[in-house]
Amino acid sequence: MQLNLLMAQTSFFFLSCNLFVALVQISAPAPLGKTHDPCFKWKIHDFSVLLERGAIPTNSALFHSFGHKWFLRVTPSHTKSFAVAPYVALSLGLSVGSLDLEPDYTVEAMFVLAIYNHSNGLNYGSEASYMFHINNTNSMLEHLIPLKELLKSPGFLAGDCCVFGVEILKVDVFPHEKEAVVVQKKAPTVQNLFIQKNGFVTRNCT
Repeated sequence: MQLNLLMAQTSFFFLSCNLFVALVQISAPAPLGKTHDPCFKWKIHDFSVLLERGAIPTNSALFHSFGHKWFLRVTPSHTKSFAVAPYVALSLGLSVGSLDLEPDYTVEAMFVLAIYNHSNGLNYGSEASYMFHINNTNSMLEHLIPLKELLKSPGFLAGDCCVFGVEILKVDVFPHEKEAVVVQKKAPTVQNLFIQKNGFVTRNCT
């Protein structure tokens, strides 16, 4: 009887683990709605060439927002904890050279990282926050979409092109800046990244 009970508990444990892994694997990005308005859009052309590099991250060029310079970092094939299938992951970076702050200053930012769906014109992603400082200038990775789902989706991957974006909602500097940063509404910065096997070609449009 004890052996049967042990076998039943073991089976339940593995079933629970498999169910948890399955839930992790099938999770998809949430639609952000039409009110989502990214301040920076990053169009990566020839995305399949980027995938050939595996989990090596790639940075965008710098863009300006809230008085600072930022960049996006995409990891095209990142393995999430407890998940078998890799994810496309995105993070926000803060340029150290643009800070002009003392070493003990920190920048707290709230932002939305997203991937664009060409089929319905909507962005999908999630909101995040992070405390940036001089020794830690990259936010945590946000796993936007399973790589397998991206590759079979004509919406997220259209003509071998992926479009990522970020909307920065709020920025606070501690200790507080002497003068508050006034953010004026403007058209988003759009960067096109054309990938070649021997290097990158980047074009910026504002």
